Amino acid sequence: MTTCALDLADPAGRYRAVAAVVIAAVGAAAFARGRLARALALVAPALAVGGIAWAAERGPAAPVLAALTFAVGFAAAALAALARRLGAPGVAGAAVAALTLWTACGGLWWADRAARLVPPARRGAIREAVLGADPLAATAYALGYDRLHAADVYDETTIGSTTVRAPDARTTALAWALCGVAAGLGAGLVSRRRDGDGGAP
Repeated sequence: MTTCALDLADPAGRYRAVAAVVIAAVGAAAFARGRLARALALVAPALAVGGIAWAAERGPAAPVLAALTFAVGFAAAALAALARRLGAPGVAGAAVAALTLWTACGGLWWADRAARLVPPARRGAIREAVLGADPLAATAYALGYDRLHAADVYDETTIGSTTVRAPDARTTALAWALCGVAAGLGAGLVSRRRDGDGGAP
């Protein structure tokens, strides 16, 4: 109990606690089947993250972080549904959806590689775009943890020593929510088209 309190009092400790829940939430939402299972996979992690933020005395960030956790889970579930509607086996579709979100969660680590693919003048914008889509980076700053200047990031990446705007968890949550809506609409359209074609693949 004391260790937990100490971890949550430390910005890095509370970040790790929330990051673990967010990563697990993505997998749970992507692989959940059935309405009840999906609802639990979306709501339970969001409540857990909000609770961690409150326990860490980051009350104002709790609703935002809960919304972000829900949004990434929703996006994972919607992408998995779209993959299934497009004909992917259930497990394969869920794996693709989960890997998509998990890749985004590691954006901090591959933003520099993405930036090197464009001219120097545009590299800062690419880094910020990748960082802004990274749920874990957004989580860190909502919790008051300067992830870009953490020792591991600063030593192993270029982005840690460049001038970029810290991600806003509200913007990241909105982006993934919109991604989920788009994937859900896509899944619905594919399903209707197949129904209209008499169920032909």
